[in-house]
Amino acid sequence: MGKTFFLPGVDVFTVTIDPPSISANTATNVDVTVTGRELDTTDIIIAIPPSDLETGLVPITALVTASNTIRVRLHNVTTSAIDGAAKTWTILRIKRAVSQSYPSP
Repeated sequence: MGKTFFLPGVDVFTVTIDPPSISANTATNVDVTVTGRELDTTDIIIAIPPSDLETGLVPITALVTASNTIRVRLHNVTTSAIDGAAKTWTILRIKRAVSQSYPSP
């Protein structure tokens, strides 16, 4: 078993993502409301799909679009529609550092 490291501003949690039917060779956005976290639009997130994500669905990007709302963009690279099942995804959230101004010396 590996060690667990805690870094300030880094958070890992899971969400259920249930994509709609996605047409062949099409991308779509899936929005998910996250409870119990304080997500901000300045946060950086990485969405890690489950190992059994339907063949042909490719995650393109993930971001926080509004307070406590994640948007994952999925692309169906096949020639048939795919109606993905609800699955648990892992989310890595990194709080963006607040820059500070310092007086010139």
